Amino acid sequence: MAHFFAEHECAKCSVEYGVYVKLGKNSSLVIICLYVDDLPVTGNDSIETERFKVLMKSEFEMIDLGKLT
Repeated sequence: MAHFFAEHECAKCSVEYGVYVKLGKNSSLVIICLYVDDLPVTGNDSIETERFKVLMKSEFEMIDLGKLT
């Protein structure tokens, strides 16, 4: 999975293990957190966040459980 993130220009967080950040156009930000078998994805641009989730679904078998509560 780390190879996938590097391939798609996601930077590994230097202070938090399992956190990757993707900076996009117009200061958009997507944050991906690897935690056991969960993968919370969030960001400040819902379109870019959704686009990244679709990209991940095309590469990995996964489902979107909706908003984190």
